[in-house]
Formats: sequence, structure tokens, C-alpha cells
Amino acid sequence: MEYLEIANLTKNARVAAVKDMTDQVMLEKFVREDTESGVKCAAAWNLTNPKVLIKIMNDVYQVRWIVEVRLENIIDPFKHKELIHSMLLNSDETIRRIALRKTSDQNVLAQFALYDSSENVRGTALYVLTDKNAYDEALLQAPPHIRRQHLRHYLKIRLFGTHIFRQAKKIRNDRAVPGVLLRGLNDKLSEWNETICEYSDLFRQQKEWSDKVRKIAASIAEVEDAQNRATDNLVRESYDPMLTDLRNQKAELSKSLQMIDLRLEDVKKRKEEILVVFKEATKAAEMYQKHGEVMKNVLANQTEIKGLLEKTEANSQI
Repeated sequence: MEYLEIANLTKNARVAAVKDMTDQVMLEKFVREDTESGVKCAAAWNLTNPKVLIKIMNDVYQVRWIVEVRLENIIDPFKHKELIHSMLLNSDETIRRIALRKTSDQNVLAQFALYDSSENVRGTALYVLTDKNAYDEALLQAPPHIRRQHLRHYLKIRLFGTHIFRQAKKIRNDRAVPGVLLRGLNDKLSEWNETICEYSDLFRQQKEWSDKVRKIAASIAEVEDAQNRATDNLVRESYDPMLTDLRNQKAELSKSLQMIDLRLEDVKKRKEEILVVFKEATKAAEMYQKHGEVMKNVLANQTEIKGLLEKTEANSQI
């Protein structure tokens, strides 16, 4: 049916028609031109082009909530990276909030949490943000007027340090942690050395036995070729014992090789488990280092902190 034919139907008939419709151009036309909000919403729900949906959100007020839901469902963070970037620059705060919910870039989220003109957008960015250190670091580097907007949190960072600083301080204050960590690392270091030796031996053995299996397979192929070329039945049959022996050798070696493969996989898993412990230790070491850096930064900015506190106190008395 053509657009005008459907447009002249009753409201319920138009709703039923657009619910089954897949023509994106006609659906957009019903969203923009139909007089009934029910028809507009039913048509908007079937739209699948996110760029069209964004335009409609800016143009047709009645379907904004439908469009928001559709964009949440349709936009894929991996497939629509450029679109999400353009949405972050959109003047509509709802569109920016949708884009932020689809963003995993912690630095971008931290920037929006600090600098966006909309309080709702800033709140969404802060809610989505998982790396609180990115936000703390961005606020420390922000210009004075941004610091004043987030004064309470800025003072908290200056007085008590960043999130990672507080984590490091907690570890430092728990005197049982370093000793346990050190003993665990020593144990894992011995286990790592043993695992590396075992892995090297198994890897060498796997290579040697793989070469043997390939050589036996080549020998079998040569004997089979010679047997096939022989014209005398007695000569052909004389090859059978040799082939049986070679095939048995190959079967035994292949079975042993499978066992080595399984043991190698087990050793690889043990290596990965040990590496996790070392990675955690590295993180702890980084936090200790960060603790020292931030403590120096806090002490160096005591004058600024005192001034901010005095200004805050003065403003509260006005």
C-alpha cells in the first residue's frame, strides 16, 4: 500500500499497518507527518537506522522516549564508534547521555563528568565511569573554575589523595600484607622456576617425538610405495611385517605425544596462574609508588588547600 492509502485509514488501522511495516522511508514519514502520537510511536519502534532516530529525537517531541529506548538497543559500541563520537558532540543532552552509556573510554568519561554543561550528563558520565583514578587525575589537572564546581571532591583529593593513593595507603597501613605478599612471591618464584624447567623439557621432548612420528610416517609411505610397485605376490607380502612394526611404533609414539601435549597444556595453565600473582604484586608496587608521589603532591599544595578552605568558609557565611 502507498503512504496516502494507509494515511487515510483509521487510527487503529494505521497503528496495525506501521507495526508490520519494514520500509524505513515510509516509517520515518509516518513518524514526522501522522497526527496521532500512537501511530508515531508505533512507526518509530520499527526504525532501525540510528542516524535517522537521532534526527527524529531532535525533531519530533512525542517519540523521544521511544527513540531513546531504540537507540539503547540498536547502538553497538564496537560497530558504531564514529556515530557514538558524533553523538557525544550533539547539542541534545539525552543523546550525549546515551553515547556515554555506550562508551568505555575512561578518559572521555572523566572529561564529560567535569566539563559538560549539563548536570544530568555529568552525572551519567560519573555513574558510567569505572576508573575513579581517571576522574581524580582529570580534576587535579582541571582549571580553577572547574575545581570550584567540584570543590568538595577536589578538597577530598588534596587532603586524602586520589583513589589509588588511598588504596596504597590502606595496604601500607596493613602491616600483615607486605609479609604475606613477600612469602607468596618467594613460593611462587620457586614454583615458577620448576614450571619453566618442566615446560622446557616437555617442549624439547614434544619436538623430538614429533620428528620421530614424521620420520616413521615417511618410512611407512616409502614401504607402502615399494609394496605397491612390487609385481610378485610373495614380494608384496614380505613387506607386511615391516609395515605392521612401523605402524605399531607410530601408534605408540602418537599416544605418548598426546600425553605430552596434555601435560604441556597443564604446565601452561600453571604458568598463567603464577603470572597472575606477579601481576598483582606489580599493581601493589605501583600503588606504593603512587602513594609516595601523591603524598609529596599533597604536602606541596598545603598552602593552596588552606586558601581554598578559607574561601569556602567565607562563602558559607555570606
